[in-house]
Amino acid sequence: MQRLAQLLSRFRKDEGGAFAVIFAVLALALIATSGAVVDFTRMQQARTRAQTALDAAALALQSQINTQTTAQLKAKAQLLLTERLNDTSVTAVVDTATVDLTLGKLRFVAHLVVPTAFVQLVGVKQFTTNLQSEVTQSSDNLEISLSLDITGSMAGSKIDSLKSASKLLISYVIKDTQTPTYTRMAIVPWAAGVNVGSAYAANIRGNPVQVKTISSATWSSGVSAGITAITRASNGKLTYSGADVFALNDWVYISGVGGMTQANGMITQIGTVTTSSNTLLLGKCTTSACGYSTYSSGGTITKCATANCEEVVTTSTSHQISTGNHVLVASTTGMTNFNTYWTITKLTSTTYSAQGSSPTNGVRASGGTSTCIDYGCRYQLFQTAAGTNVTWEVNNCVSERTTNPYNDEPPTTTLLSMNYLSGAAECQSQKIQPLTDDKDTLNALIDTLTIAGSTAGHLGLAWGWYMISPNFAYLWPTGTHQFQPDDYGVDRLVKAIVFMTDGDFNTPFYNGVIAKDALSNSQVATSNRINVNSVNGTSKSQAETICDSIKNTDENNDGKPDILLYTVGFDLAGNTTALNMLQSCATSAAYFFQADDGDELEDAFENIGRSLSELRISK
Repeated sequence: MQRLAQLLSRFRKDEGGAFAVIFAVLALALIATSGAVVDFTRMQQARTRAQTALDAAALALQSQINTQTTAQLKAKAQLLLTERLNDTSVTAVVDTATVDLTLGKLRFVAHLVVPTAFVQLVGVKQFTTNLQSEVTQSSDNLEISLSLDITGSMAGSKIDSLKSASKLLISYVIKDTQTPTYTRMAIVPWAAGVNVGSAYAANIRGNPVQVKTISSATWSSGVSAGITAITRASNGKLTYSGADVFALNDWVYISGVGGMTQANGMITQIGTVTTSSNTLLLGKCTTSACGYSTYSSGGTITKCATANCEEVVTTSTSHQISTGNHVLVASTTGMTNFNTYWTITKLTSTTYSAQGSSPTNGVRASGGTSTCIDYGCRYQLFQTAAGTNVTWEVNNCVSERTTNPYNDEPPTTTLLSMNYLSGAAECQSQKIQPLTDDKDTLNALIDTLTIAGSTAGHLGLAWGWYMISPNFAYLWPTGTHQFQPDDYGVDRLVKAIVFMTDGDFNTPFYNGVIAKDALSNSQVATSNRINVNSVNGTSKSQAETICDSIKNTDENNDGKPDILLYTVGFDLAGNTTALNMLQSCATSAAYFFQADDGDELEDAFENIGRSLSELRISK
């Protein structure tokens, strides 16, 4: 201890500068040692970010292993790694890309170089670490229905963002090679209805009754006789010439009478018939007290074809209409056309009588068409909520059905409802796309998306379901890149709906026309609504019930839903009602995405794509 004290005393008195040098060396070592913690922490942070970026590149590129060379995959991975790392102070290099097509594996090996700030003082200028990421594709088959809101509120940049996000989702989930597992997608563009296209419309909503050609129209049975006398006795005793051709209760029409002109135009039933003298009682008041003049001469009595001498129309083929339906008759010659709202009585499959018509309408000489104007016909006449009568024509879109509206019973059980618009305009131009594995077909449809109409969100949800429902499978063709959905509960099969919307649901229907109780906006003005409320309730309430039905689909009764339901609310910030409804609609909160702008919409679709692809990061 004494020697140490002497040494320190001597060290203090030494003026040769050796201590300063030693201290400087020690200080440098101390700084480098302390700074090593900072450098190491920075390296670890950079490594974590680089690993995440490499994993993302592997996930994004796995679907391309069948179409890209390893060199191309490596180059793309490098671009993605650099872009996602976004740090020019470090260097990340993808060294190799390895593919196993049999197992669906993609493996990247990379290295990361991080420059040091402190330990370079002792000669360590950088840290180098190796990275690797390996992804293995899921062994599940996928059937995905993409249901997209293309309503008027999606105008401008929003529809462009939807196109970009949809294409991103397609790239994630549709594999280039469909073995050993397959991935297929259907697309449902929707607005104020869903356009099923002419190829499928008849089987989905039924064939509307078309305009029929008229072969004859007359009130007369063809039996008539000349009148020789009409008395002014009570009930009018009439005598006619020729054979006995009338019977009790026949309906007859009188014309051309001289003197007793009040009898002309009389439509009546025969009360009593005396065949021996060709006399009958007309059952009408013809006494002098009624003001009838004395008969002088002439006149014809004609037996009518039906009661009240109504016009009987015969069509060249079955008219397909029932008693109580309504028709328009046009383009005939020789008779007055029924250019108002005529109610008919069905007589046979090709004949009907028009209530309120009479012999004054005349007898058809040639030409003519018969058009029914009720729901189920090519044309429908209805009163709008604005109080005007309009006639609209059916198109290839569909609306909700009132029987089985909340399940996926096939159209063979209950047809979907028709859709009527002025001039047979379509509710939107884009048609549904049944399941396909063809990326080009899917992307081409996305490219054509244009905005149209109001928001029938319940129909978008229902059709998202129908497109992957085995109950609707018989509707769709099969062939190259065309598939019917498989059954529920099939092992290793995932069925999913991705439903995206940007607005409040406002458009329910009645008889194929927007209902009176639709929420008012520019697309659903009173002039575009029928003057009757929806039978099923609001679009929102219908959608909520459909969501529950989708989530409760469990064919195997194993407690697991047969369908995963993803929902995406786009640009709905502040609309808590819509957001809450969408979150409640989804399979769970993890399946709901809020996207407030185009970038977030792409992120949402990318996350859904990764979730559906279920690519496992194995290394």
